[in-house]
Amino acid sequence: MRRAIRNMRLMGATGSVVKDLADVVIDTMGLQYPELITDRKRIETVALAEEAAFLKALKGGTNILETAVTETKAAGGQVLAGDKAFLLHDTWGFPIDLTL
Repeated sequence: MRRAIRNMRLMGATGSVVKDLADVVIDTMGLQYPELITDRKRIETVALAEEAAFLKALKGGTNILETAVTETKAAGGQVLAGDKAFLLHDTWGFPIDLTL
């Protein structure tokens, strides 16, 4: 879900995007998986909460990444230390591919 949110943002989507995505999936797959229809509200609530948490992590992680990159460059380095990339991923849920 986080990868989908990130990719939609990269394509220019703004605002909340997961509710629309969840609606399409539920409407498309609801006949095959009836629990999608009966649990629509819960699915939307969980998806919206995950989107909000990810966007918060992305914002906080971006600030930390920018600081780490600045420190790395100031020290003459060109590659971000693995422990910093791991911290961003493990603590903030920051996508590892954004640190590469």
